[in-house]
Amino acid sequence: MDGESGVDRALSPREAARAPVGIVLAGGRSTRLRAVATREGGKAALTLGGRTLLAAVVAALEPHVGRIVVVAAHHGMGVRATAGSDAVAVGSRPDVETIHDTVADGGPLSALADALRHVAGLRDAGDADEAARATGLHAIEAVVVSCDVPLVRPEVVGLLLERLRLSGARWVVPEVHGHPQVLVSAVRGDLLPAIERHLATGRRDLKGLLGTVAHADPTAVVRLDPAAVALVDPEFDSFRDIDTPDDLAALRARLGSRSSQD
Repeated sequence: MDGESGVDRALSPREAARAPVGIVLAGGRSTRLRAVATREGGKAALTLGGRTLLAAVVAALEPHVGRIVVVAAHHGMGVRATAGSDAVAVGSRPDVETIHDTVADGGPLSALADALRHVAGLRDAGDADEAARATGLHAIEAVVVSCDVPLVRPEVVGLLLERLRLSGARWVVPEVHGHPQVLVSAVRGDLLPAIERHLATGRRDLKGLLGTVAHADPTAVVRLDPAAVALVDPEFDSFRDIDTPDDLAALRARLGSRSSQD
């Protein structure tokens, strides 16, 4: 988002080098979608509107980030999600990288920790002392999006990053439909130590972490109210996730209805 104008533009090479990071979480087993997600790549390779879910999320991130990190699972998730000419073959394009989660079935929070360590150049938890890590991690700005919200809008990505910068918070989370949308949010890299401490207790819940971080430091979390989100996404399409075949069918019908009205 360009200032207050909301106009998206491509980043220059210099901007890209110090730009935020897009993190796409694509490592879920897609159990409830197994009947339709049979091709290699799982849920991320499902198509909607002529392109894969992964391709749609990547396209929404690209105007605002300098690099994209896709976290895939080891259980056959190759993240080679293709749809004709609209291919997202991670590893074939310079702005998209793929890594694999270090904990099998560790969930999105573990995957987020893997991504932040990758961006920071840390091999494992505890690779550097906390003070040194905090200094470098604070400079990292990232938008975190799950691969199953293919209608996520670039304007929402821009809004999240804008609020992260202006607030100085460690986590910006939209509140939509009465729930914090943690899988379409913006984080600062120095959230990593809190994530690791949370995981070390055996907990993997993102919303639980959100409460813990906010309780420890109320200024660390900014919750975007629905009215702010509605200014850039009036129908909250960015938060329509696909968990079941019915969800996928409903979104395909929604896009088909839109096309027929154009």
